[in-house]
Amino acid sequence: MKSICSDKVSLQCDEVACARGGVMVVGGVSFAVGGGEAMLIFGANGAGKSSLLGAIAGRIPLMEGTLNWAVNDDVLPQRQFASNIAMLSHDGAIKTGLSVEQNLLFWCRIYNKPRTDLASIVERVKISGLEHRRAGTLSAGQMRRLSFARILLADRPVWLLDEPTASIDDGGRADISALIGGHISDGGLAIVATHEALDVPHRSLRIG
Repeated sequence: MKSICSDKVSLQCDEVACARGGVMVVGGVSFAVGGGEAMLIFGANGAGKSSLLGAIAGRIPLMEGTLNWAVNDDVLPQRQFASNIAMLSHDGAIKTGLSVEQNLLFWCRIYNKPRTDLASIVERVKISGLEHRRAGTLSAGQMRRLSFARILLADRPVWLLDEPTASIDDGGRADISALIGGHISDGGLAIVATHEALDVPHRSLRIG
């Protein structure tokens, strides 16, 4: 399979610290990760996993340290690199008042993807038959699967995933592990904040 990204992306974090409401929630974080790799970030509730992902995405300013994205070893400013990132937050960016299909079509417009791509993506995330359901009526696991459809439509080399298997059953965890595994096999980079191990080759970082 052709790599999703012909350029090699990498991230170097050195002694990174970030805060919420002026209070430091995580500090002294250092690691390096590159394309074709997954980094799982473990920690208790309140340890700062979500804040660290926000800092990595450029949504939360750093208090200390440096965070450098690179493409083919050329370091890029965060703002310039941001278009390479797809982020999955707790709410999944789902509009609950719209149907599943309406959410999917909205994301097609946002990411400039043809609606013909939807059939294969719906099949990959296993939400076939739910297209006409209002998103707000879906189970937590179905919502998570729908949120992954957006990540796939975004077609970005870097995935930042915040608790992607929260409120999902064993089958769902296996499916999401397979999606992440396929992403890194295609040369992508995944950084995942999680409470539980995923069945995917990975490196680990524990905070808190």
